[in-house]
Amino acid sequence: MPVTWESRGGVLVVTTSGRYLNEEVDRALSEAAGDPAHVAGTPIVFDSRDSAAPLTKQDVAWRRDALIGLPHRGFSSRCAIVTGPQRHRYGVARMLEMTVELSGIELRIFSDLSEALAWLTHKPSR
Repeated sequence: MPVTWESRGGVLVVTTSGRYLNEEVDRALSEAAGDPAHVAGTPIVFDSRDSAAPLTKQDVAWRRDALIGLPHRGFSSRCAIVTGPQRHRYGVARMLEMTVELSGIELRIFSDLSEALAWLTHKPSR
């Protein structure tokens, strides 16, 4: 399956690999939100290190809208994307990071899943 999800220590990890459709990501988010164990405000990390999905203008716009809509689906406004070594994918992720910030989404880009999970589970001191 090119899109899977699992809960890891209070973080939803959505993994994409190979080619997949945006609808498959949407379905994974819906399944996770509908899971009886789902807790409102759960942060998400999108692990796209093995993704080969297209990055057309329409696909990037869909990703932007999906990120902006996360809080309305019961997820946190803090999320992360883990990218692989492809520079263009990292560049698109950085562009998304800047774009969604204006909508109140705190997105960070990582190349290491453990670092992304650590950032999402870190509780800032007051």
